[in-house]
Amino acid sequence: MKPKNLGYAFLVVLLTLPALAQHWLTRTEVNVPFDFVVGDVALPAGEYQISSDKSGKLFQIQNADDPRQIVTVFSSNIMLEPYSHQPTTKLVFVVDQGRHVLHQIRFESDDHTHDIMHGDNVAELVEPD
Repeated sequence: MKPKNLGYAFLVVLLTLPALAQHWLTRTEVNVPFDFVVGDVALPAGEYQISSDKSGKLFQIQNADDPRQIVTVFSSNIMLEPYSHQPTTKLVFVVDQGRHVLHQIRFESDDHTHDIMHGDNVAELVEPD
């Protein structure tokens, strides 16, 4: 490869690396007192760190005691009434087929709820009227 072409290849790699790197922002740490399911992954009870990407639509849920236990999920936002905000941080679980399934993440002071996207094998959360 000619030195000029090598320089161009290096420049392309250098400019693409930041786009490939994911920047995670830790949003909260929580204690989940029971085993639970996120998407298709079963996780044990324990301390978890919840982080989001810059868009706030991609989340990582990582076990604090065993960092290898990590799940990445997408969410969609459900907006609250205008000028409303979440009073506290809260994870919303539903017992489905004998297992606790994470359905929503609500962060304190947010004006929306993060609704976790999951497969068809998990019943949708129905909000009471």
